Amino acid sequence: MIDKNPTRIDFQNKFNQIIEQYNNGAHSAEQFFEQLKLFIDELNEEDKRAVREGLEEPELTVFDLLCQDIALSEQERSQVKHLAQDLSGQLKGALVIGWRKKQRAKARVQRIIDDILQDLPKSYDDDSWKSACDRVYVHVFDKYQGDGMSVYT
Repeated sequence: MIDKNPTRIDFQNKFNQIIEQYNNGAHSAEQFFEQLKLFIDELNEEDKRAVREGLEEPELTVFDLLCQDIALSEQERSQVKHLAQDLSGQLKGALVIGWRKKQRAKARVQRIIDDILQDLPKSYDDDSWKSACDRVYVHVFDKYQGDGMSVYT
């Protein structure tokens, strides 16, 4: 789950904390298993969140990256969801074989991201807009090999 969506790092941290507490003797085996069960329930809920949000998993990741560190109204959240969907669709044609090795292809991907994210809500000032664009580009660069190959396929 973390490999597909880096914003889920809190789940990894929580799991590590549960293990560490058990290893340090803070909990009995029964308490440990109860915590693990609750943790698994949280993971299952997170796994279903894309459907609840009306997004595909890649779109949810972009949505989460765009919503990091910014407070949005419900209307703005809806607008960001639509942008995440648009971006996923627009990028498909640009993510060709070897795109990460070609300067023009990388620039095209960056331009698509920047152009679509121009329509982010007014809550994004210049700095938060640039930060959001950078987060999305780094994610796309890391997770999409090109020609339809990604961590989602």
